[in-house]
Amino acid sequence: MARKGARNYFVDRLKRLGLPFVIGVLFLIPLAYYPAQLEVGLISGKNTSYGVFWLRMVRSGFGTAGPLWFLWLLLAFNCLSVLLYRAAPFLGSFARGQLNTILSRPVTFFGVLLGISMIVYLPIAIISGPLRWIGIGPFNAQAGRILLYLVYFITGTAVGTIGIERSVFKTDGALAKRWWGWVAVGLMSFAVFIIMVVVVTPMERTIVSEIAFVVCCWAIVSGMTGLFLRFAKRHVRIFDSLSENSYGIYIVHFVFVTWLQYLLLGSGLAPLMKGIVVFVGTLILSWVLVSTFRHIPAVRKVI
Repeated sequence: MARKGARNYFVDRLKRLGLPFVIGVLFLIPLAYYPAQLEVGLISGKNTSYGVFWLRMVRSGFGTAGPLWFLWLLLAFNCLSVLLYRAAPFLGSFARGQLNTILSRPVTFFGVLLGISMIVYLPIAIISGPLRWIGIGPFNAQAGRILLYLVYFITGTAVGTIGIERSVFKTDGALAKRWWGWVAVGLMSFAVFIIMVVVVTPMERTIVSEIAFVVCCWAIVSGMTGLFLRFAKRHVRIFDSLSENSYGIYIVHFVFVTWLQYLLLGSGLAPLMKGIVVFVGTLILSWVLVSTFRHIPAVRKVI
């Protein structure tokens, strides 16, 4: 933001996040949910054309944005960062000094991150429930996790502000060298979470399960980041392509997921094989589609 300026940064975020969200909600999400309508039609005996289905979604105000809900939330976080930057630029040097201190000390940084994550997540998750969604139309999100997402957004912004190599995320730092320990903690906490919600208190979330969830998120995010810092040090053509097209794949993948599932409903494949086919098929089809469209300059500037 310091390089582009607040105005240019905001316009760029609108283009990169707002435009895909609007186009996705208007055209991709109805297409992704249409197989469900076709299945309802088979049961009820009433066929609904795609045009009628699309108009019905438009008139109802789009009750969901599917997986694209995170785009509007990320745009909102970016708007908040612009407002803070414009309203209090004098905090820049002070905040940078504090960040340098925290981000250069692994124990302090990860301890603060875990503590803040607990504080912002647990009260809301326990009071309103961890799975409750709030919002209007396509602008919805999980109530218990909004502040948790904000914490990690701010963390990423802070790391970007001072530079990765000056933080605990430097390529030769402790996190990169001991990534396996973080992943192990994440897997163990995930196991505790599963045991709690499946075996101990089925269909009910408790303080123990929610603490395990926060620890799992904290450890897995840190561990996987360390894994890539440790090993992803040279360019591999196929992975470079995947990285370049990953944002577009995220935007379009849901259409292929639902349609492939629908097409496999009548097949005799085992559930595991269906899952593999849908996963691989979705990845390949989304990848090819996005890579093709990104040859168009206007599209490439957005995704």
